[in-house]
Amino acid sequence: EIAPSEARIFSLAIQSIGMTAASLTILVLRVKVEKRVILWCSLGGILGITLSTLFLLPYISPPLVKVIFTVMVTLLGIALLVMNLGNINYRNTTIPEKSVLENPVLFTIGIFGGVMSGLVGSGIDIITFIFLVLYFRICEKVATPTSVLLMTVNTIVGFTLHLFVLQDFTSQIMSYWFAAIPVVVVGAPFGAY
Repeated sequence: EIAPSEARIFSLAIQSIGMTAASLTILVLRVKVEKRVILWCSLGGILGITLSTLFLLPYISPPLVKVIFTVMVTLLGIALLVMNLGNINYRNTTIPEKSVLENPVLFTIGIFGGVMSGLVGSGIDIITFIFLVLYFRICEKVATPTSVLLMTVNTIVGFTLHLFVLQDFTSQIMSYWFAAIPVVVVGAPFGAY
């Protein structure tokens, strides 16, 4: 019975800690990531989360936010099903050079993922992961840490917007946040490892 607005802010706040801890682990362990995806999707994601948080969010009803989240997670499930049941080769560890359109496409995916993150508290990681594995045939071992680094950037921007611009990081959300920080500081790096 937590309001979607509180859940969204908590999600961004806790992921800004957990995803940062996981990202540091990924970087220290030198796990392979797709740097071009991180650059272009992050740029689009910063724009997307800023636009959705400041301008779109006031016009979206809480029930619609729940539906959007459910649809996004369902799409991830379908993508994983297709990937694991299909006879598709997911061996690429980098984006194959197809044309000059990759960077604008990645930027656009970043905008869309950023908008989703601004609405539901998560999104750029899921949207980018789906796109990487289904369109570019990137293997999960590269797509997953890449999406973690993307979400780190996006959640820090989103949490900063709520904390300093909208100033809606309430004491109730802060109490949830403080309770969860010890879990994510240990769990996220362990999961990344």
